[in-house]
Amino acid sequence: MIKDVIKGLHRGAKHGVLTSKQGRNFYKGNKSGSTGRHTKHGSYVVEWSKVRTYVVPDMTDFKLVSKSDFISLDTEFTGIKLEQPSDELALDYGKWNNRNKDIGERYKALRLLVSTHSLVSLGMSIFTKKQSESNTTNYISNNFNFILWCQNTHLVSPSSISFLSESGFDFNFQIQQGIRFVVPAPMPKSKQEEVKDKPAKRRATSGSLSNSKVSETNDGRIMRDLIVSVFKGPGSIVIHNGLLDLMFIYHTFIAKLPESISTFIMDICDLASAPIFDTKYLAEYVSRDEASFLAYLYEKRKRYAQSSTNTINIEIRDEIQLFGIDLTPNKQPDDTQQQQTKKTGLPYCETFALYGYCSLIKCPLSHDIKFILDYKEASPQQRKLMKLEFDSNNPKPNNTESGKPTINGSLSSYHSAVFDAHMTGYIFAISSSMESVDSHKNKIYLIGKDFPLCIEPSKFSKHSEDYNEFKSKKFKT
Repeated sequence: MIKDVIKGLHRGAKHGVLTSKQGRNFYKGNKSGSTGRHTKHGSYVVEWSKVRTYVVPDMTDFKLVSKSDFISLDTEFTGIKLEQPSDELALDYGKWNNRNKDIGERYKALRLLVSTHSLVSLGMSIFTKKQSESNTTNYISNNFNFILWCQNTHLVSPSSISFLSESGFDFNFQIQQGIRFVVPAPMPKSKQEEVKDKPAKRRATSGSLSNSKVSETNDGRIMRDLIVSVFKGPGSIVIHNGLLDLMFIYHTFIAKLPESISTFIMDICDLASAPIFDTKYLAEYVSRDEASFLAYLYEKRKRYAQSSTNTINIEIRDEIQLFGIDLTPNKQPDDTQQQQTKKTGLPYCETFALYGYCSLIKCPLSHDIKFILDYKEASPQQRKLMKLEFDSNNPKPNNTESGKPTINGSLSSYHSAVFDAHMTGYIFAISSSMESVDSHKNKIYLIGKDFPLCIEPSKFSKHSEDYNEFKSKKFKT
């Protein structure tokens, strides 16, 4: 037996170039062009004239961005909370309190979240004013949806992935055709700092679960140039409740997030040439809307634009395709949930009308924002008729019936990065026509606080070393 093994090894060692008549069990592949030639000695010589070379465009002076009036951004990511992670990760849960009253500690918790999770999509709406007649404001809206595929190992929250899937996000498309990128590596430490911070480690051997290096991709570099052109361009940056959006964009395309919020603010101040506006802050503290979630504000601003004497037209280039997402749950509500909905006597869900979210498995009340606004604007007599019509069209669900229950409200999903970005830009366009917003620039909404996060430079803070390194490479003169 040992002799047979030795003979087999010897035969394998003698094999030369694999031809079409050898290796019948091997798949040779197809549609792959030659990039060189084999020599008689069995080696391979690359002929560079046959090698495909892709020229990566420079996006730092993207004309569509450089001529914009404002650009709205929205992101989707792999999680906003931890859901029973493995004990092997040895996470200190006390550091993950993203609702901490202390803003500095809250930032540190959000920094942990951002640095361990990843972006999956970035929505961008570029708004440009057109010359028009008096009392008419015309915008052109160019909308882009960038599906991103992070090449760094990262955490995934099951509830966030389920939510994205229910909203129509295609994870197969992301993996197969997503824009591959690598998170910027932190600036290398000196040898003395490495010895001080980390204990000596054994060199990783082949086949171990060690840290494998990943290098920057051409796709990632194009996206980085585009993001820099957006922040360095003349147009204002518009976000909605966008602290996490800014942190994810910074971490993904610029540099490692600084350890303190004051340093992060200094970096953002230097990165952004134009003002930053948060439509959530504008709705809460300027226009004082009854609710401030995105879909509600979008429908309300549409109604204002239709009734206003100052005509505002927004021309959408390449209409955003939205598909009806079936939000029907697989379960009937229990008696406790039905009793909770009877207390208000309203035909719509009051919780959803205020926050854009309802925790009930299947709420028997309407979640249709158009219906909610119609009801609020109606007279008392009209409200009675609307409630009677709603009750007749939506009978109380029977827990004994089989099959899926019907849903009350629209089946269209408002949730995708590109449509959220467009809604944010639309809300800003209408809000800025209602009243001046210049005095409310660089103020980011903070959840649970009655004051914003001000993006202003401080004499007592400085830029992070990683940002300075990025700046020295990116903005060489």
